[in-house]
Amino acid sequence: MRDAGQADEANAADATAGVHPDGPTFYSPEFQAFASEGSAAAIQQQDVFNDAFALDYVEWNPEEATMTLDGRVLRGLTVLGSFSNLSQTWLWTWDNPSWDADLPALAKLRTIREFGERHQIPELVKGHLDFSRFNHPAEGAFTMALAAAPLIGAKGVCFVTVNDGKGRLVLATDDPGLPDAEFDRLAVSRLLTRAAEVWPHEQRRVVRGFMEHHGFEIGESSAVIVVESDDGQRVTVHCPPERAKEHPEVNAVLSRDGARIVENTPARVQGRRPDGESPYRLVVLFDLDDRIITISGGVERAPGG
Repeated sequence: MRDAGQADEANAADATAGVHPDGPTFYSPEFQAFASEGSAAAIQQQDVFNDAFALDYVEWNPEEATMTLDGRVLRGLTVLGSFSNLSQTWLWTWDNPSWDADLPALAKLRTIREFGERHQIPELVKGHLDFSRFNHPAEGAFTMALAAAPLIGAKGVCFVTVNDGKGRLVLATDDPGLPDAEFDRLAVSRLLTRAAEVWPHEQRRVVRGFMEHHGFEIGESSAVIVVESDDGQRVTVHCPPERAKEHPEVNAVLSRDGARIVENTPARVQGRRPDGESPYRLVVLFDLDDRIITISGGVERAPGG
């Protein structure tokens, strides 16, 4: 059984490139934590896939678990699910009665569902999900699919229009011949910024997850602020590692009449990536709302160099 369809003009990377100006809405906290950690790496991998293919026209064969792009047959097809443009809902293929559960292209879906069960992530367990309350329903569903795809080792995802435009099918491939996204020093700031735009309330997780994915040795330090009141008294506050403003002590000090921060040593996540003779250092500073202030990186200089 072979099917074909037109790939959406908005390619898969667009689903994670600033489509949520105020952040996604109505994801569970468990999913946000999971998805944000892998978001920068997922965006980079999808970029590599998009650069390799035109993504204009796609053929797929669920019985052989293959998909064809630009005349090239790719193995390891998984039909992740479908999105209805009419009802603004997502249906994982494992819960779709129109698909034979024994098809090779559905075999790896169990991995996603079992991961969701182990980590209690409802978006990866429930078969049918309503995205109608999202600011951008289709992009919300596709962002979810992109986050789940690495769980089955996918190296690229395609969104295909089906049923005369009434829906879209999401296909993933883990063909071993496809390139893996490698660490790119020049892309670090861009990738972290893009991922932080998708997950504005999980920016620390975005940074830590990216560093862990690329083998960084990671260190963290909390913010230290000096708050001055109207009478000139100053209080030094060592903030908790995350969500400093929500901490009772910090909130109490900042809520005093006339209180103002006169000194601020920002929280940071820093990492060192061994890279032959040129280790790479990355430092990301955060404000008291855990949002990225600056991203800086560079090759570590040898002593005396």
